[in-house]
Amino acid sequence: MSGRTGTTIRRIERGDSEELAALIIDSFADEIALAQLSNTAVRSQIRSAVAASRPPGSLLLRAGGFAFEFWVATDGTRILGCYALHGKSLLTLANLAVRLDFRGQGIGRALLDHAAKRTNQLGRRGIHLEVLADNEPAVRLYRSAGLREYDCRRSYTVRSTPQLINAPPNPRVQLEPIAQKHVKAWSGVLDVSVPPDALRFAQIYRSEYVSSAPGRWLGELLPLSPALRRAVLVDGEVAGFIAIRVPWRQALADVQAPLYTPVAEPVLADIIRAATQEAIGRSPFCRLHVSEARAESHVAAAQVGYEAERLWSYMYRLV
Repeated sequence: MSGRTGTTIRRIERGDSEELAALIIDSFADEIALAQLSNTAVRSQIRSAVAASRPPGSLLLRAGGFAFEFWVATDGTRILGCYALHGKSLLTLANLAVRLDFRGQGIGRALLDHAAKRTNQLGRRGIHLEVLADNEPAVRLYRSAGLREYDCRRSYTVRSTPQLINAPPNPRVQLEPIAQKHVKAWSGVLDVSVPPDALRFAQIYRSEYVSSAPGRWLGELLPLSPALRRAVLVDGEVAGFIAIRVPWRQALADVQAPLYTPVAEPVLADIIRAATQEAIGRSPFCRLHVSEARAESHVAAAQVGYEAERLWSYMYRLV
């Protein structure tokens, strides 16, 4: 039951797809615009997500230890709000939204409390999420529910240009597909690359940047959302890691926040440029995420030609 009398929270049903897509499009206009997604692409993604959250898709994911659930708040005739949960040990909370004309009635908080309850029922450690830092109502809601910030990152964008594509590489810098010989350096790089609170998410970082050998192989081949994981070598030694994603039906490639040791700082612009050249080989635009805790990354991004976009807050709650 939600905070509004007569409202219940239930699992998504296949017939909810179009109404749910309309809610997501209305609620996340800023995020959709930043991702350069069309409404058609959003609707397609929602249909895929609904299918994945229902049998047989959900059963296959569960067999692999992966949770994927979509829930909606409804008064019996309309969808008033929604949220999604996905992940393994720590779950990502995504798409928490409430219809504009029903906000301020406790539905958002009820959905958030329901997500925490589901996380506990699934035996997972907690939830984490990302939200635009200037979305003050959402940030207040999450803080009131006990979520706390573990990192803050600014997004930057750059467009493919001949100058960027043809910029000569720095011979000191190489990006190599992750191999077992690189993974040995992982812990040392992570320890100096993220804020102390973020270290509790070591498993998530490892999955995003390093993954398992089968995961790396499959990630490169996925037709819908390839994940390119790269070891950063400076003068032949591992000095960092970087990950690139090109989501399906999206014109924007995502370069995740570079993780690196002090050895990489003098050539950081060359590292970012090399990753960007690989990303824009697949997409005309590239977004780079940079932790606010690493000032030198912002300088390097500007040197490559990136323009600052928006600030994002990364939050978590253990249950």
